[in-house]
Amino acid sequence: MVDLDTLPLNRPVPAAYLLHSPKQKTARQFEQDMGQSLSLPHTVAADDFYSLFLIGRTRRYDCQWRATIAWWDGEEVHRRTVSESGAKDLRVVPTGGNTP
Repeated sequence: MVDLDTLPLNRPVPAAYLLHSPKQKTARQFEQDMGQSLSLPHTVAADDFYSLFLIGRTRRYDCQWRATIAWWDGEEVHRRTVSESGAKDLRVVPTGGNTP
């Protein structure tokens, strides 16, 4: 879960910021309320299958964003950028409600 309203514009944000910033406290609480959250770094066995859900929310702005996921398979580092159809940034707009 990411609170897009609190992120710096046009700069990469490390996972450590999302995990520890007081500005992301509401997002972390919402994530915990939704069920099992993933702590980073996280180790996955080679025969395990994982699905990750990335939730970006905003209450104030029309946002475009992307996430880059990096992992190490024991031999090399891989990176994938999560975006809409692999071509455009994801877009999130405020809903006007008070729900996180």
